[in-house]
Amino acid sequence: MKHPLLLGLGSLAGAALGLFACAHDDAIALTSDEEPSPLPALDGSTGADASPEDASDANAWSPCSGFGFCLLDTELPPLVALNAITGTAADDVWIVGTKGTVLHGSGTSFAPVPAGTDESLFSVWSPARDNVWISASSAPLHGSAKEGGGVKFERVPGSTWNPSGATGGRIWTVWGSSADDVWLAGEPSSRFGGNASVWQLTSDDAGAPGWRSVSICAPGKFCSPNIRASWGSPNGPAWLVGSRGENYTPEVADGGTLWASKDSRTLIALESVWGAPNGEAWAVGAGGTVRRFAPDKNSWEVIESPVSTALHGVWGRNADDVWIVGDEGVVLHWTGKALELETMHDRTTVAPDLNAIWGIDRQIWIVGNGVIFHAADAGSP
Repeated sequence: MKHPLLLGLGSLAGAALGLFACAHDDAIALTSDEEPSPLPALDGSTGADASPEDASDANAWSPCSGFGFCLLDTELPPLVALNAITGTAADDVWIVGTKGTVLHGSGTSFAPVPAGTDESLFSVWSPARDNVWISASSAPLHGSAKEGGGVKFERVPGSTWNPSGATGGRIWTVWGSSADDVWLAGEPSSRFGGNASVWQLTSDDAGAPGWRSVSICAPGKFCSPNIRASWGSPNGPAWLVGSRGENYTPEVADGGTLWASKDSRTLIALESVWGAPNGEAWAVGAGGTVRRFAPDKNSWEVIESPVSTALHGVWGRNADDVWIVGDEGVVLHWTGKALELETMHDRTTVAPDLNAIWGIDRQIWIVGNGVIFHAADAGSP
């Protein structure tokens, strides 16, 4: 996922995404005395329309799969859609989802953290312990250390906040290159002032936080991208992907930095992106779509997928150890030559949709509708 520009410039690129995937809206609260009700589909995405019977089956599986992932015991209502996961270490993992769900844990156990909202939360990024950013339906949330321990969350609408502009379009993803370089992206809106799809955290003359609109269109051209996911690292390039195969990466050109668009060879919505240390990038989306960016060719390649279900999350350790998750419990693993299919259920039950994946060292977590899976030692050697 890298092409010429290294991040950490703080001007046009940044990243270190807390893995974002297909996000679902409107689900059950984290704790509720009411009977769960089905989740409606969000923006045509699949997986959010599970029935209570499906959810019952999902929580009745065998504890561990045949390839190392174990279903963690949580008190989540089974139809809470967990949309994103990230962390700074194996004992500092954050998960967000519908109805204001925020979970923090050591990796094998998680506890709810009050976020002061019941709206849907779509992505999460953490540059350091006790420093967490979350993209929400309206303005983003920032979590910081509170006196006595723990994390407290507050809204960061910015000094140019326009409430009427926040009624349409979602902020799908948040990422950054450092604690002081934070970015948002999503559907076009004027919630922070001028109409845009990408924003960077800044401050006004009085020092109040604000969000600066950033154009990723080619010079002299108009575009209105619908961004669904982002990825990057503090010292590497960023990628943004979205509907109709859109993708953008910052490049150095004519002495400056511009966002370049590449031909992804698809018009299908791309819902997650991840970049390997060797400069490759992987993007996945609807219809089992898988694309790999080859830095030596400066182009995207089609990777044959063994499934046609929607894919919502991708993450890896290196170019030969890449994991992809999606609807119906699908898990795909790339080991350098082909995608191998695994299914996260015991073949006698209905598998829930899986929305995001993240890992560190040998550990990997997968989150989905009402479930969290953990593998203590997964992947290629």
